[in-house]
Amino acid sequence: MERNRKKRGASGLGLCLFALVALSIDAQWVEFNDYSNESVDAPPFEGVLVLEPKGLDVVEHQRMNWFPPVRGDLPKMNLEIVYHDGVVIPVERGLVTTQHPHFDYIASAGSVWQDGGKNWVGLPFTLINRFGNCTHNGVFNIRYDFEKVYEITVSINQETCHFVQFDMKGSVAEFSFESKTIPKRDDVIQQYEREENARIPTATIQELEEQTGSDIGDLMNVLPQDDGLSILGVYYDGVHYTTECRTRGEPYPYCDQMLFTSFSTAKSAFPALVLMELAQQYGLDVYTEQISEYLPEVEESKGVWENVSFDHVGDMTSGNFEIDDPMADPTPANFYADISAAEKLSAALVWENGAPAGTKFIYQTADTFILTSALNRFLHSKNVEPSDSFDYLVEKAMRPLHLTPEVMASRRTREDGVPNAGTAFGGMGMWWNRDGIVRLAKFMSIDHGKVGENQILHPTALAETLQRKEPPKGIATKFFGAYYNNGIWALPIHEVLPNLFSCDVWVPYMSGLSGVRVSLFPNDTIIYYFNDTQSFPIIEAAVFANQLKSFCEE
Repeated sequence: MERNRKKRGASGLGLCLFALVALSIDAQWVEFNDYSNESVDAPPFEGVLVLEPKGLDVVEHQRMNWFPPVRGDLPKMNLEIVYHDGVVIPVERGLVTTQHPHFDYIASAGSVWQDGGKNWVGLPFTLINRFGNCTHNGVFNIRYDFEKVYEITVSINQETCHFVQFDMKGSVAEFSFESKTIPKRDDVIQQYEREENARIPTATIQELEEQTGSDIGDLMNVLPQDDGLSILGVYYDGVHYTTECRTRGEPYPYCDQMLFTSFSTAKSAFPALVLMELAQQYGLDVYTEQISEYLPEVEESKGVWENVSFDHVGDMTSGNFEIDDPMADPTPANFYADISAAEKLSAALVWENGAPAGTKFIYQTADTFILTSALNRFLHSKNVEPSDSFDYLVEKAMRPLHLTPEVMASRRTREDGVPNAGTAFGGMGMWWNRDGIVRLAKFMSIDHGKVGENQILHPTALAETLQRKEPPKGIATKFFGAYYNNGIWALPIHEVLPNLFSCDVWVPYMSGLSGVRVSLFPNDTIIYYFNDTQSFPIIEAAVFANQLKSFCEE
């Protein structure tokens, strides 16, 4: 069983379904460097690395026609790097906003090793595509000798994104490196060690089958057989079992650091959790707070916002919509543009009324931004710090869970010309690594919203959200038999497979565009996958989870 490595390699979005044509382009890929000789015997690598990759080779495999062509350059990166026990740790591991026209980036922890007498650094990073929040994962390979860097190459060949898929490789000609002791090194190392100690132990899917006598073949067979599947993972009995992190070449050498696009799982993990946190602090009446009390902007809306509560918008039942289709998720005006919070809210409020609040499920990502904006105003009215709803989520839940900085960030609106400076999107704009999504799901489903002895999420609100109150609540979506409540989907799978289950079995899940799903099974099993082929096999996942431990045990 592969436990957490201490010394070597560092350990979804409701965009509307655009009816647009993808450009399919055949291509070949280049492999990553061979990491089989990783060793902590290489000398330390610590200092300030500045690089600006240009003139790289690009091969587009697929691109929607509303995406600009992929350029052969990357954002300029200014990286302070700390060395610790064979690991290189960027000081800044959150989202870095750049002047590049297409990409921001996140740098993650890597490792040093020796190969043929040469010293190498492997530094994983993720490009964040502004046109759809897609994640594109790559590695910088850096040859160095004590205080000097001799060469840097870059390879990118993985994404969780069906909008645009590409490979990029080449040498980085423009770089500088200053070897120096980083002033914040002790704090950086302590934070990194806390994260490593909090990681759930990992093992392979094959080990899970061997130890339990289960067979995951039916689930694997309906998921992509190639790099279309980034990862599949199962949490069971205290261990996190996963496939390798797939790319168009060799498996990604830093699987713990690979980032996957959240897409609409943000709706479940952000506004939904904030409401449950607020309910724990202020009581369940927070769900009945009125949108109009906090957003006077609704008075100028074409819709009807009287008697529309936080709960209604979280359930996708505001009653204000343009298309009477449960999953159309249309684009209101310029909502998805890089605009200010005021402009985005104005765009989200363009729809007329179509039904009384609370009566009709119409999935609209724009409504989640309305809820996020109202939550910000609610927090401000209570003089709560932080009064930003995403920062509130980070402080109340993510930081106590010791999630990594890479996932404690969100895409935000542009304010006063400054990108990513305003209100978090709410319904999209986040990303996950494999440990982070499992620990957040475990926090909700298995730990009952507690961190240690501290109750973070209101237990009644959480139980209702996960369909664990009698009778189960939520609104029928008229979409493949699913229900929806407070940002979380649920399927009464006993109705789908009545011959298999002798009891009522509700399976809550988080779901996102492209092929992102995190299912929270009632036997304390979590199954997730990230793919970009729109594959969502929940039936096969449920059948496999039931093999591990029967949902209907007496």
